[in-house]
Amino acid sequence: MTEPTVITGIRPGLHVHGLDRGETPTADYLCGSCGAHKRVTGRTEVAAFTATNPATDHAQRCNPEPAPAAG
Repeated sequence: MTEPTVITGIRPGLHVHGLDRGETPTADYLCGSCGAHKRVTGRTEVAAFTATNPATDHAQRCNPEPAPAAG
């Protein structure tokens, strides 16, 4: 049996940083349910990525169907 992967250092959700003058903007999205991670860099890419609402977009692929009822 293998141990699950543990990701440290990034909290689940959308994080945008590097918005100060002279820095390269970066956006990270980490799913707290499945651990999927996506990173984009660059002002245009970050603007487009955040406009798509990554959490909602990913939720459609992460859990597309409700879990079957027990019993």
